[in-house]
Amino acid sequence: MRKAVRFISLAAIAVLLMAMTAVPASALSTAPYKGYNYDPYGDPTSAPLGYVPSKTYSYIDFGLDVALSSPEDFFVFTDKDGAQSLWIADTNNNRIVVVDSNYNLVRIITEFVTQEGESKALIAPQSVFVKYNKDLNTNEIFVCTGGSKIDDKGKPAGECFVYSATFEGVLVKTFSNPTDAIIKLDEFMPSSVVVDNSGFVYIHVNNCTEGLVVLRYSDGSFMTYYGANKVVLTWKTSVQQTWKKIFSREASSTMISLTPTEMSGIFIDHEDFIYTTTSTIEMDPDLRVRKLNGLGENILKGDTNALVDVVFGEREKLGPNIDTRMIDICVDENGVMATLDAELGRVYLYDQTCMLMTVFGFKTDGSGNTQNGATFEPYGIEKMGENYLVLDRKVGTIVAYRPTYYIKMLEEANDYYLKGWYIEGEQYWREVIKYDANFARGYAAIGKSLLEQEKYEDALEWLKKGQDRTSYSKAYTEFRREFLRENYMWFVPLIAAAIVAFVLLIKLIQKLLGVKTKKNKITFN
Repeated sequence: MRKAVRFISLAAIAVLLMAMTAVPASALSTAPYKGYNYDPYGDPTSAPLGYVPSKTYSYIDFGLDVALSSPEDFFVFTDKDGAQSLWIADTNNNRIVVVDSNYNLVRIITEFVTQEGESKALIAPQSVFVKYNKDLNTNEIFVCTGGSKIDDKGKPAGECFVYSATFEGVLVKTFSNPTDAIIKLDEFMPSSVVVDNSGFVYIHVNNCTEGLVVLRYSDGSFMTYYGANKVVLTWKTSVQQTWKKIFSREASSTMISLTPTEMSGIFIDHEDFIYTTTSTIEMDPDLRVRKLNGLGENILKGDTNALVDVVFGEREKLGPNIDTRMIDICVDENGVMATLDAELGRVYLYDQTCMLMTVFGFKTDGSGNTQNGATFEPYGIEKMGENYLVLDRKVGTIVAYRPTYYIKMLEEANDYYLKGWYIEGEQYWREVIKYDANFARGYAAIGKSLLEQEKYEDALEWLKKGQDRTSYSKAYTEFRREFLRENYMWFVPLIAAAIVAFVLLIKLIQKLLGVKTKKNKITFN
């Protein structure tokens, strides 16, 4: 009896171990927040976790003696050999901290050397951006400092410095408030900067609502304003604009003028597309995140098959004064956009059709919650390797989130989908919907694969679940055509027989009712 019980116990343990190894370990990961998404009708549904907290890095993990103090920005740089490094603008400590992909300290930058050989202290860096200069065959560091100087009008005057990324840190250029007549900036307070491959520098200046300030890299001259946000119309401003048409010029001049809203974050991808975020809660939900073309126009339009409008962040307010405030964005090599909500501490991942892929992260409730993955003041988002990093400005830490098995399958499947390789991606989509039966695109993608394989009847079922109306209509047309082609030999005689039977039935009814048909006689004159 004991041997039998022991055998059964060992067998049960073996089955349990097999079941656990059959499911990837990352798929079993837990987090102090729940995963969710939205269905095709815009209603929230539960979903597997896409990213889970990996570790919270502090100054101790970086090998520093002094904690980060109110860091305003960080940047992940990938060099020409593919090696990545993390550059942190440690604002209140007047330094830039550089760590490698393993979070080991590489260097600390506190000063630079001018071309005349003089040392120049780094003061309150607001942002950092690193780019390889192929002409000089060196990496260059772009650093924005806000309010470190006072101009001749007694107002704060920030600058954007460009340094050669060597250990000597030679100062190459300085971009300050442009003196061109067509640009009027009372205060030049640069908060972030990006540089494209054509020699143009895009600077986000605080309190500048005209858009990004574009300068020539060669001489620092002003080119244009770029990508200004649309004017936000609220009920208050709408009423005031109506009264402006009624009141006198003197009275209307005292009212609030309509101006575009200021951006909160900028990012440039490997194709030189610039992305922006806007944190004001009055911004239209579909314009919280924008992708700008060469003319500064937003080209994020969403999926034409979507049943609801594009919304970046939460679709509904979570309270009277609680709404999405997109503060930063980063975009990976596959075009996946990671946007950071400063209000809730959540990261939203979207593809280039604005489809929400997953949501992760959370903000502390203010009661001293120090759970792994919690942030106090989320301020920046970057991706290093396969992990997403969130900068917490208040406590000076960086929270890393690692991907689960589910999101890896989803990103692989969606990459095939966006390239139009539906058959090749079908196996990945079938794996995705095993974990998330509510993911509409999975059904639509499988339906498109079946459509390409000319399995029209099966495709109709999947496309209906995926709410892909365009592909459903195409599959239905092909299914009807195939049905008629396959059943032509008996379908045509059946229709002819039905017509004859209908005529005979009419005549029979007329005969039973005593209806006589009048015969037309032909007469000849």
